[in-house]
Order: sequence, then C-alpha cells, then structure tokens
Amino acid sequence: MDLGSDSLGDLDAAATLALAERDVPTRRQQAVDRLLLLQHWAVLHAEDPQARPGAVPVSRGGDRLVRLGGEGTPLASELCWAELAIAFETGAIALRNQAGQALDLRHRLPLLWALVQELRVEPWVGQKVAAMTRGLTREQAAVVDAAVADAAAESPGRLLAIAEAKTIEADLEGYRARLAEEAKRTGVWVSRPKAGDLVDAEKGEPGTGRMSAKLPLTEVVEGAAMVDDVAEVLAVHGDHDPHDPPTRDQLRAQAFGLLVTDPHAAAALLDQADAPPSPETEDREPARCRRGSVARPPCWCTSPTASYPDKKTGSPGWRASARCCWSRSQTSSSIVRSPCSR
Repeated sequence: MDLGSDSLGDLDAAATLALAERDVPTRRQQAVDRLLLLQHWAVLHAEDPQARPGAVPVSRGGDRLVRLGGEGTPLASELCWAELAIAFETGAIALRNQAGQALDLRHRLPLLWALVQELRVEPWVGQKVAAMTRGLTREQAAVVDAAVADAAAESPGRLLAIAEAKTIEADLEGYRARLAEEAKRTGVWVSRPKAGDLVDAEKGEPGTGRMSAKLPLTEVVEGAAMVDDVAEVLAVHGDHDPHDPPTRDQLRAQAFGLLVTDPHAAAALLDQADAPPSPETEDREPARCRRGSVARPPCWCTSPTASYPDKKTGSPGWRASARCCWSRSQTSSSIVRSPCSR
C-alpha cells in the first residue's frame, strides 16, 4: 500500500477503516514471504562448510553448521546470515533469531505454519509460539501445535495464552526447573548515565537516575506496600508547596528514596503516623487505611507474570490472567493471599 497525504485527504472515517482492513492480508503476506525467504536461505546453506576444500577450521574462525531452531530442525551455516541481513538492512543476530522461528514453524509446528500461510493467524503470533516452544521436544511441540491450531479463531493474546499453558503442560518438570533457576536470578541494578540524559547545570551530573530490583514476589509486594505507606504519610505530614503539590508517583519516589537511604527516618515517620491523633488532627481524614489499621487492612493487587503450578498436583496455579489480592495480617507481619474482592 503506497499512500500519500494527497490520496488520504479525501477519505472519511469509514473509508479509512475499510482501507486499513484491506491492508491486513497484504501485511500478513509480506511477513509470510519473509519467513519463506529465511527458510529458503537455510536450505541453500545446508551444506557443511567444513567439508569444502581448503575450509578454515572452526577454531580459527571458520564457518560451521549450527541448529538455529529446536529439536528436529535442519542445520544451516552459521555465518551465512550476515549477508542476508545486509540485503534486508537489519541486524544479523535478529535475523538469525527470526530464521530459527521460521524453521521451527515449518518443521515443528506444521499446523500453525499452515494457518499462518493461509493468513488466518498473524505471522508474529506464530513466531512467538515458535520461540516459546523452542526448548520442547518435537513430540511436546506437537501438543502445543494442535492446541493453538484448534483455537485459530481466537485473538492473538488468547492464542499466546493457550500456547503458554500448553507449553507448561507439555514439560511441567522443565518448567519447574526454569522457575527454580529464575528464582535465583535476583539483584539490584543502578542505571548508568547515557547520552541524552538531562544534566544538572551546576553539578554536571544527570538530575535523576534509575534503580531496579528483581526480588521474590512476596518481597516485591511487601516492598510496594511499604512504599505506599510511607508515601501516604509524606502526603499528610510532608512539607509541600500548596500551589504545586507532588503527584502520587513523586510521593512514591520520595518514599522509596527515604526507605533506601534512611530507613530509620522512614520508620519514625510511620511511628509518628501511628501515634494517637492530637486535637488538631483527630478530625483529619487519612489518605488511606495504612498497615496495622484494625478498620481495614490495605490491599495490593498484583498479577504474576507467569504460571505457578501446584507442586503436589501439577495443576496450574496463579496465571497471568488471574488477579490476586495480597494483604498484611492485622496481627502479624506475614503476607496473606486471599481472593481479590474487587
């Protein structure tokens, strides 16, 4: 579709929508053609480079056959993709990843690949399913292939959710092992200044920075609750400009900074807020019921980003689509999980 501002000027809303609908098959076909080209390029480079006369040994940088896809996909030359990447005007690593997905679709997910070629399923959905099932055996991938093909009429998000569930079901032990390995990958990271950051004119340093942490889910929920509590105390007792009050995000940032740099001061703020109200403040309505309140324990809703099967039964537990409510017990510091009432 080659559109210019002149050709679009006379289109009303209905005509614009109709034009967008007509573009869907064209866009999908272009993506399918790209996958076909990647598959064909792999076929053209299936010969072992080390079998050629005068081949440079792999130890000295020579080419070799590698498997870009999962189990059951053919081998292809490792160094051939740079040339095709230049033709596509894209990165070689990204192109190799796409080639692996294209080979997975053709050799491991034939039912889904047929639907993609018929333009009934978005090619990018097929590629995501291919990447999702990369670690499965060919037989396990066939289970996912059949389930996704049966749900071809569903939305892309629903298809990916079905593929994720079937991938877990096909290799439950492997999924548990990946969960255990992922649980070990915790840490705290501080971003480094980069080009384009706003710099303080006096200090010559960026005005703000980023700190991120990867923690167990219960600690994330507990930490978020603590940040909310301190932010609410700062909203009531902080020294703010009445003409330019801080936003909720700014209050949370102040609370997080206080908890990280001076946790004793943050604890003192919470103790101050828990103190019996004075005659001047007893009629003040709190911004929110804080932790320790008998009237209503606070509630923080979270949506886990992965499925957690029950270790005894093997049945799926909390899923990405599920919402659960985490609240602090009124009598202890333990986290309690209960169905969300919202």
